[in-house]
Amino acid sequence: MSFPDDALVLEPGEGTAISYRHGGAIVFKARGAETEGRYALLELTLPPGAAGAPLHRHRDEAEAFYALAGAFAFQLGTDRRELSAGGFVLVPKGTAHTFWNAGSGDARCLVIVSPAGLERYFDELSALITSSPSGEPAAEQYRALCEKYGQELVEPTDSS
Repeated sequence: MSFPDDALVLEPGEGTAISYRHGGAIVFKARGAETEGRYALLELTLPPGAAGAPLHRHRDEAEAFYALAGAFAFQLGTDRRELSAGGFVLVPKGTAHTFWNAGSGDARCLVIVSPAGLERYFDELSALITSSPSGEPAAEQYRALCEKYGQELVEPTDSS
């Protein structure tokens, strides 16, 4: 028995890799082009203490995070939780959220974004990070990129 010609099969470590924030990395396992725009699947690795993103919400996409290794902390609205390997978070579209590596080693997770399209945001963010001497895009560049892809940056509130 063989796979259909249009099947996508990747071995461990395969996929399109890009640089991410604070020394992290994203490996795309499936992009919208391979899923008829239904979803994108990526593997995210964050080094210890690294933030995945500032507090934000997506206008059009839901995101699902499945922790593979390490410890992630998530904030949805004002609620916070830590997850270890095997933990799962579904972030409905429009929900303010952020996440970071809460452990002492690398943290890895699978992220499903639905519908697809946000992977182009990550491509552009990676290019900004790579071209910036500081390793971070200028604030105005980052805000413009977020707006382009339907993300709203949310001001943190004191939840204590």
